Amino acid sequence: MQFEYQISRSIHDEHQNTITYLEKLETELLKHGHDKAPDLAEGDLGSIIWQLIPLIEEEIGIHFQFEEESIFPILDTAGDSGITFLLTEEHRTILPLGERLMELARGTRNNTLDDETWSELRRLGIELIERLVSHIQKEEMGLLPMIETLIDEEQDAELSNNYAMMR
Repeated sequence: MQFEYQISRSIHDEHQNTITYLEKLETELLKHGHDKAPDLAEGDLGSIIWQLIPLIEEEIGIHFQFEEESIFPILDTAGDSGITFLLTEEHRTILPLGERLMELARGTRNNTLDDETWSELRRLGIELIERLVSHIQKEEMGLLPMIETLIDEEQDAELSNNYAMMR
């Protein structure tokens, strides 16, 4: 779908970047069994795990905050609070999951990972992928088209500027 407004395009582009990363993460996580920690110094797994940190801080944390503070009130005012409630509830599930993964990723700083930590990281990583992909699909099919119908050029400029300032 083509979006008229910059804010919709920005959110869409972030979604696409996140999906691309999640596909890489899933490929790497599924290459290795859940019982034995892989050697993070070999291959791409270590660097992909490290990319969880900015993904969660920027793509998830700031993205969710912006939606809740700036986008959802517009939808609520228009009477579309059902979708904002659903997406907010998903944010409340995804963010703590991401924060735990970020802790685990930080623990791999010197390419060390024990079997128990690997098992948790792998399990939570797969859960994050499933939840976040589903969440992005809802936003792409519901939220972004709604934004396109509810804002004008002036609101788009203000929203885009506010979002850029948060980043």
